[in-house]
Amino acid sequence: MKKRLLSILLAAIMLLSVLPAAAADTLFSTEEQLLELFDQQKAAQAEEFEFTCEQDLFARLMEDNGRLLHVLLRKGGIASARVQYGEESCLVKLSETQYTDAPWAECATEEEACLAIRRLLRDGNESFALLCAPELAKALAETGDLRSYAAQAGVEGLSLTYYTNGIIQVQDPVPFAAPWAPVENTAQFDAAVESFALLEADEFYIIFSPALFETLLEDEEQRTILHASSMLDRFTYTSEALYGVLHYTRASYLTYPSLVCRSLEELQEAISHLGARETPSFRFYLADQGLRDLLMDTPLGYLHHDEAEAGLTYEVQISHNSNYVFYTNAKYIRHAELLGSAEEAEDYLAAQARAGAEQASLYCTPELYTELAGEEGSYPGDPNCLDGIYAMIDRAGVSDYDVSINRSSGAIRVQIHGCYPAVEILRAVDTETVRELPSQQQDCLAAALDLAEHCRNEDPMETLESIRQALAEIELLPEGGDAEADSAVGALLQKKASLRGLADAFYLVGSLAGLELRYPSLPAAYQPGEGENETGLLLPPGLWLRADEAWVFVTLDLSEGTEA
Repeated sequence: MKKRLLSILLAAIMLLSVLPAAAADTLFSTEEQLLELFDQQKAAQAEEFEFTCEQDLFARLMEDNGRLLHVLLRKGGIASARVQYGEESCLVKLSETQYTDAPWAECATEEEACLAIRRLLRDGNESFALLCAPELAKALAETGDLRSYAAQAGVEGLSLTYYTNGIIQVQDPVPFAAPWAPVENTAQFDAAVESFALLEADEFYIIFSPALFETLLEDEEQRTILHASSMLDRFTYTSEALYGVLHYTRASYLTYPSLVCRSLEELQEAISHLGARETPSFRFYLADQGLRDLLMDTPLGYLHHDEAEAGLTYEVQISHNSNYVFYTNAKYIRHAELLGSAEEAEDYLAAQARAGAEQASLYCTPELYTELAGEEGSYPGDPNCLDGIYAMIDRAGVSDYDVSINRSSGAIRVQIHGCYPAVEILRAVDTETVRELPSQQQDCLAAALDLAEHCRNEDPMETLESIRQALAEIELLPEGGDAEADSAVGALLQKKASLRGLADAFYLVGSLAGLELRYPSLPAAYQPGEGENETGLLLPPGLWLRADEAWVFVTLDLSEGTEA
């Protein structure tokens, strides 16, 4: 009898252990209590259980085809279940229950759904649920917006299951087969392309924000500007089925900056900026029709000033088409500057020569370039083409040089191989290297210093007159004799010199006496065929003097100077 009672008790205990976790007399009144119940059942992996609710809670659970009940089940980790219920008893019974650890997100707006799906996909979830109002869930599922939002997380395809109760089940995401990047503005697009360039990717995806993509669809010029400002060189793209996704293929990349300019001021600022960084190659996209019209006929004449300030030398290749200006293989030099007159050009070149520069790059305005190099159509072999340049170089005291010109950039480059002796001596004075001069040049300097001291006067014209009288008695020799005769050495030490030697001596003494002088150019000073004396010498010898802000040609035969 005792054994029988014990068996009955054990059976009762076992029966109680498999009964539903919610006792018949438990009455649930809040959603929180139900969620706690679902958590307990999930922990026990109960396949079947039931619960009873207060009437108000039961009514809310059953509204809209049981929407709230299904939402609470999903929040409680229940993926699916067979639901039976009794309206009078407010009893709910679940069977065939399946549980899940997949996350979920409750979304009240489309923006929240966008952020949620991007976040959950980027976290690497293979499956999750979005809990929305039925109307929102229907709109998201039917318009395909969720797939576009998923693309912003790098997902090309996925499985969507939409339920009328507002639950959207997302699973099986398929990532893009090539690199991808989401972008919301031009700066992010540029950064994305730069990263693809580092990867040397010839294929990639760009997922645009809806607002940016709408702009690009409506405005072709904006699409062009977007690409022009990036490192993209050549490419093709197609629009994917996913809204806002462009698939780029056969992409190649620039190795130099590409900037968009909408005005001449922006273009000038860009040149100065890139010049300060000594960027060897770059391009500009002209995003304004007025700017294109301004630059296309003479595309770079307006930019010389900024090129010069940026230090761009003659050594740069410049080309353009209807929308772009290209600078390639540029070299920079800090002493390049814009020159507007022949006088400025001479002063600049003379200063560079006296400073010992091996090269001087002169940036000229279009007007000055034409004055020096002739009209367009002339060429270096044309005897009239470079006369103005030769004269300028000669007056600056440069005796041995190579010169090249670039009409498209307005640049004149002078390679300085040697200067007239007086210039070399004065450079040694400026740099305090007189002791390094040859002994004859040191003696010549000493004689010139004595004569300059003797001739110096507060009135430049009086100084000029004294030097001219002192040098006018020197014996003139034919041109092309020995080197000493063509320099101040012959004139000051041997009292014999050619016209070139007289000019060199005048330049040396006058400069030491405080005068601002220039050598005579052949066309201006010598006038071939006129003024020859019986020995065949061209008269009168002399130099150019700056007096009262004007240049005057000063002769050595005591004749009147003439204003330049």
